[in-house]
Amino acid sequence: MKYLHAIILILAISSCKKASFEEIPHIANKNILIILEANNNLKKEAFKTINDIEKAYDETIEGVIFVYLRSESDESVLIKIKADHDLNTISSDTVEIFKNSFSSAQLIGEVAYKVQKITPALSYGIILWSHATSWFPTVDRLPKTKSFGNDNGLEIDIIDLAAAIPKNYEFIMFDACNMASLEVIFEFKDNCKYFLASPTEIISTGFPYHDIITDLMHNRLENVAQKYYQYYYNYTGLMQSATVSLVLTKELDLLAELFAKSIISNNNVNLFKRENVQRMDFSDNFPVKTFDFASYLKENFQVNTYLLLLDQIEKTVKFKRNTPYFYGKKLDVFSGLTCYIPEKNDVLNSYYSKLKWVTKSQIYTFL
Repeated sequence: MKYLHAIILILAISSCKKASFEEIPHIANKNILIILEANNNLKKEAFKTINDIEKAYDETIEGVIFVYLRSESDESVLIKIKADHDLNTISSDTVEIFKNSFSSAQLIGEVAYKVQKITPALSYGIILWSHATSWFPTVDRLPKTKSFGNDNGLEIDIIDLAAAIPKNYEFIMFDACNMASLEVIFEFKDNCKYFLASPTEIISTGFPYHDIITDLMHNRLENVAQKYYQYYYNYTGLMQSATVSLVLTKELDLLAELFAKSIISNNNVNLFKRENVQRMDFSDNFPVKTFDFASYLKENFQVNTYLLLLDQIEKTVKFKRNTPYFYGKKLDVFSGLTCYIPEKNDVLNSYYSKLKWVTKSQIYTFL
């Protein structure tokens, strides 16, 4: 059955009408680029996502949506969305086909700059959709994996990705697992005003694009987050699993500065206790342990320090929602941000120390 879905997807994309984009570009109100890294077991979901976007897209809106789709090993395609209610066919116009190239931070960056040149806009947004493993790097003794995407086993490092894409986004949204961590958000904070993502895993159906396109086009990001949460809350059983956070990136530097002062003032006290801290990774095979940031602070710092930092967390996280349970496990604490709690002499520390959150907050001095 999975091969049938792949064949349908190839035929659907191949039938996209090739359009001319050589005209003088007009200024749109909104330009959104959606990166679908689906050369993996998410091909079926990618096909459905594009059709949901086409159905929800209203061409009376002064804005455009581009989709970069990587679903096969020999080519990728950039399309411009147009309205279409046929959920069995992708009808959007093909802008460019990329032959014999695997996805990389450089290629995504090239695509991101290209769509802004094709259609300049008053406001830009980018959505990064795929598998993800938070900030996790490639380590020789561990399975070969990185932070975002999965192109037939090859993946993209978040440091490289943040450096490659433009820095003029109204929002960056990750439709991918465990990306609302301080380690990830800090890498992208200078690229956008708002960062929207899930602190936990995301079920493969992802965000409800059939219901959020208009909100995305008008920068109603709290509505997007609420609809994501509500979509999964309406389920029962294990499908009732969702967390989502909307972060105001201009507040992040102060959060890091306050945290740095706190850890320095604690001197030799053990600041990396994991006991009783709320875990936020719920898949058995997830490669990096993630923890709720406020829960970590509560278990490792004095009350006055915890309350000071909690106040700044609440200024940083503009909106958050969570289901009471995730994959059947209770969420006792939910601050909207996660973090890694490092251990001395861990093989991950050499890479971890390169992350902007780690350097800004001075955690690296204790590793």
